[in-house]
Amino acid sequence: MMKTLYASLFLLLSFPLLLSAQSSAFVLVDVSGSGPQQNTVREEAKNIARDLCLGKYQSAIYDSKWKWYGKPDPKIKDIIEGKGQAMVDPNRDGFLMIMPFGKKDRYRKFQIEKVNSATDISNFFDAHYPRVYTDPLTYKEIALAKAASIAKGNQVSIDQYYLIEVSDQLSDTGSKVPLYDQIEKEILADYGSSNAFEVKLATLRYEGSNKNYQIIIKQVNVKNINVGPSVPGSRNVSKKSLSLIRPEGGTLKKPIEYKGPIIWRCLGCDSTLSYKVTAVYRGKKKGVKKISRTVSGTSVNLNYPEPGIYQISVSAEELRSRSAFIKVNARNNNSSSTSGSEGGCSGFPVVLFFLLVAGGAYYMLKEPKPTNRSNSNNPKKPQRRQSRNDESDQDDGGRF
Repeated sequence: MMKTLYASLFLLLSFPLLLSAQSSAFVLVDVSGSGPQQNTVREEAKNIARDLCLGKYQSAIYDSKWKWYGKPDPKIKDIIEGKGQAMVDPNRDGFLMIMPFGKKDRYRKFQIEKVNSATDISNFFDAHYPRVYTDPLTYKEIALAKAASIAKGNQVSIDQYYLIEVSDQLSDTGSKVPLYDQIEKEILADYGSSNAFEVKLATLRYEGSNKNYQIIIKQVNVKNINVGPSVPGSRNVSKKSLSLIRPEGGTLKKPIEYKGPIIWRCLGCDSTLSYKVTAVYRGKKKGVKKISRTVSGTSVNLNYPEPGIYQISVSAEELRSRSAFIKVNARNNNSSSTSGSEGGCSGFPVVLFFLLVAGGAYYMLKEPKPTNRSNSNNPKKPQRRQSRNDESDQDDGGRF
């Protein structure tokens, strides 16, 4: 009992120092269907979480719909006032994780990455922040516990991190008892003990129709958590990520209208890596073939054989981007990629070439055989033959 008390007092007294040492952020996102139904609210929550990781807050944009409750911690207050530091510091630990939670196993879809720049942070949010919010249940505790075990795992190995929780704070589990496996029970037991220590830094609440929707910022210290040998580490820590820049988003039911090059980025990838760009026709017309291009750059123009809806994706080795759905209103006749992988000639020069060849062949077949010497006295014959020879020379020049 006294040991636990002394440990708690130590953490409380040393908390300011721990806070200043923070350099990683774990973002937990509630994907249950009980939250706001407006996509704009979800998108704003994503942007706020991203901005906090970057050390900024756009009051002019957010303050009309979001309100800070209580007195934010000085670290957060400095960010709000435009004089704070980024939560994720690439020059130190620099780990950024996004973990969805909803139904029991949803937390397993987390992604974590060691970022190297502010651009990496923005790109990571664009690539991995959830877009679908339909889970019927909300299991938050297992997500919190798993986040702590990831922090203590061999591939990450940090003692503290910022926790940004985006949630409607409602429990949808009802009276159901979760059927956790043995590893999950161990994770929950470690996190639920007094060895895990967290402090709330600030609460930002949406002031629209769903006022339960909040962004809660905490500081979590897991220095004294012991991750048992049976608990798997953060096996999907990824230093590489592949994502579309343009087009981005859309669904099969609500595709975006887009006509332009396909552009993507691959964080942490080798410059010699080849990418496979795929466009699958999702319209009603049958027999439209899939478009597939392999390129070495990071952009390509595609020729779409038919107007309609296309599912766009990019892959490389074990990486694959999130799909985008676009609506092509007219045939896109871009003929070459900016990476030099796709090219060709337009239809008119090809047709003209074959017409010239066919015309020349027809003329050669129709040319009369040479006349005998008995007709050489006719002055008109040689003149006529000379005229034909001149025409033949002109055709040869046109063919080659």
